[in-house]
Amino acid sequence: MKYIEQKAYNITIEKLIDHCDDLVKSISKNKELLKQWQEEQRFDVRILMSLKKRLMLDQLEFPLQYNHCYFCNLRSLINVYKPFNHDNCSGCEYGLKHGVCSDSDSQYAKLMQALMDVRWEILDYYEG
Repeated sequence: MKYIEQKAYNITIEKLIDHCDDLVKSISKNKELLKQWQEEQRFDVRILMSLKKRLMLDQLEFPLQYNHCYFCNLRSLINVYKPFNHDNCSGCEYGLKHGVCSDSDSQYAKLMQALMDVRWEILDYYEG
């Protein structure tokens, strides 16, 4: 089993590196837009606040998809002939300790709900 565990570990690291690359690209793009607005000396508070909201929302893109999870990657490798779904989570080490992610009272579900709540608050943050 050690080989499969190492493979799941490496897959997860690669997916997290990809996530970091995507995040850096997104932040860089937003930074360039802000610099462009600064150079053009535009004064439009509504658009500025819209860009700020976009920047905040982009920073909430956490690596929480199943392919960012060591335990999900491990289960997928163990159940190689089954497509990933939450039915494959029985015996998941994370799920045993924190609740299976698809359960509404799991730590994952609570985190996802908190992120959704923050997203809604950001969307309501400023209306010009």
